[in-house]
Amino acid sequence: MTRETEKARKKEAKEALQSQKIWEKNTSTSRAPLQRVRDADIAPAEAGEVMTNYFGKQRTYIDAAQHIARSRVQFPRE
Repeated sequence: MTRETEKARKKEAKEALQSQKIWEKNTSTSRAPLQRVRDADIAPAEAGEVMTNYFGKQRTYIDAAQHIARSRVQFPRE
């Protein structure tokens, strides 16, 4: 008997949601809004980070990319 009343209640709730507009419905964002990430929330990279998860060739590519990125920051193009 409780199962039938639960099914009827869920069916009524579903029908009520179908007639509502999207701004009237509860979405996941309205229940718990997204958090915005700020630059201060992200810790700066350490100068001598240990790259233990990368193989030799990957480390070489990463070091080269970091060197290029640092040189572009120091001497921006005009």
